[in-house]
Amino acid sequence: MKIIVLTILVVIYCSTANVILHYSAIINGARSKDGPVVGHDNGERFLLNRQLDRRTGRSKCSAPKRGPEIAKRDSLASSHNYTVYRRMILPTPQNIDDYIVKETGKAQPVVWPQTDRNEEKTEYDIDTSVFDEFKFYQNDELSEMAVELKGCTMLVIVSRRGAWLGHFWENISFATDHDHQFWEKYNEDQDKIFEESVIKGMRNGKGSGKNKEQDSLRLAAPKFDDDHIKAYLVHPTSNYEENGDYRENWDRMKAEAVTHLPKLNRPGRWVEHSYEPTEDMELLEDTARGRLFFKYDAKHSPQAPRNLAMLWSETTELHNDAW
Repeated sequence: MKIIVLTILVVIYCSTANVILHYSAIINGARSKDGPVVGHDNGERFLLNRQLDRRTGRSKCSAPKRGPEIAKRDSLASSHNYTVYRRMILPTPQNIDDYIVKETGKAQPVVWPQTDRNEEKTEYDIDTSVFDEFKFYQNDELSEMAVELKGCTMLVIVSRRGAWLGHFWENISFATDHDHQFWEKYNEDQDKIFEESVIKGMRNGKGSGKNKEQDSLRLAAPKFDDDHIKAYLVHPTSNYEENGDYRENWDRMKAEAVTHLPKLNRPGRWVEHSYEPTEDMELLEDTARGRLFFKYDAKHSPQAPRNLAMLWSETTELHNDAW
């Protein structure tokens, strides 16, 4: 009889304990899942009138809105909220000098590497010109450059179809060194030397294959003539000699170019830019002084305008055309 009574008491005790534990679990679960229990003055311990923590200091993430009075942004005009990837890295006014130095170090020089008798490539001191026809499907950026300009003349003609760049040495064509082969070959006649080395080079080109020196502007003209063509004559601010004929020679170059590309005779097609020559090699090696840089990218942007062509003389931007 005592055993039966004891068993009944144990069952009652366990049942009561389970009820207490179950109630405790509900309360604790509510605390951990739903938030803190709110204390009230009347001592209630239930989740009544529960308060939520609210975050402050952050606005909504909203799509940009454009009202009728706001002009639609041109794709090149602003970078605000603009996520289209631009492939050609462009300079800012703050880093333009470093940019030109870096980019000209990667670009192709406006020269033709000549092959000597030992089959070694050497860049000889000759007037040079190169023509590049743009291809809309090309994957690589096209870069051309000239460095250490300290009296030389550059002629760059650019359209939306191609570019022709000429580099003409001062000591060959404008103020020929007396120990240069041309001086004796053309009987010390400076005008004749200029005609043969520059004008005829523009007209007919010079050399071919491994010995190529100049691309003919006359032959290149039909390949890149268009309504957007422009020409840039980059030259020193002064002659080497007081009686030099640089101005006359530059005008002859312009006239020859117009002969093959008549659209260059229209207003606004020519830009002349002069640079101050320096003999400071530290400046020429470490800064943008004496540098000319041309760059074209057929896939600058994944959406129109896709193409971009640019030209700098030292830190001055001369050409910027996107189409």
